[in-house]
Amino acid sequence: MSMYDEAMKRLDEEFGNKDGLISLSTIALQKNAEGGSRPAARLVNAFYENGAFYTVTYATSTKMQQIAKNPEVAICIIVEKFTADGIGENLGWVCDDKNAEIMAKVRPIFAAWYNDANNDEDPNTCLLRVRLTKGMWYDAHTGARTVVDFASKKVVLLSSSSSYQTVDLPGENRTGVMEIANPGGWSVVHYDMGAYKNQRVTIKFSADVKRVGAAGALRWQINNGDYPSVGNAIENAPTDTWHKMAGEWTGTLAADLPAMFLSTHENNSSSTAYYVDNFTVTVTPAP
Repeated sequence: MSMYDEAMKRLDEEFGNKDGLISLSTIALQKNAEGGSRPAARLVNAFYENGAFYTVTYATSTKMQQIAKNPEVAICIIVEKFTADGIGENLGWVCDDKNAEIMAKVRPIFAAWYNDANNDEDPNTCLLRVRLTKGMWYDAHTGARTVVDFASKKVVLLSSSSSYQTVDLPGENRTGVMEIANPGGWSVVHYDMGAYKNQRVTIKFSADVKRVGAAGALRWQINNGDYPSVGNAIENAPTDTWHKMAGEWTGTLAADLPAMFLSTHENNSSSTAYYVDNFTVTVTPAP
């Protein structure tokens, strides 16, 4: 199962088939004192399915007027530590034939309050879909991030020990690439494995990595005492070249902050940029 498939499964497990409370932020129609746009947030009950959240609301409500002007929205679900950007879409009257399938799921899930809050006979009672474009789980205690790009159907970002951004490289037919310029720590990317501490596991790993700037080695390693390499470490790897790095490692992960990381060993970090794409990792129990 790919990291994207695992993320979609996690979304289904955490948010699917239930009435969930989310914070929905839109862009207000009124400008702030400086003349700029300001956000407007509210709590709404929502149902998740296949990369989107659904809620029933009123077509003339403030949030729907704002979405009509600017469909870009953001959501936050605090308990599950999940935030996301999305596109708000008014799917029209809840009794329209085109909404029958999804409303057959929404009404039972919202049954405890649906009839008190909504009037299905009113054509302004509408179905709002928030189609997710990019979402992130973030653990403030470990710094671990799982960022999902729904458009490209892949996990774009990793937990990183350095500042980063995502960039598109159209000349190389790559989008949503993680760019780390002048990494300041002992690792370029730090992928947390705290969920597997003290466990014997098999890690299968693959990534495309390019370094621009100083020459040196490329090594993905496990911080497990002797820092074993995962897959093919590349000594004196040529710069400005994509390197396919893949491999497998079996062992017992450390009890203290187990992680996999791309090392800055033998590289001049102050004049180097790294690019990481197509990162996949699977961790399974080992005998």
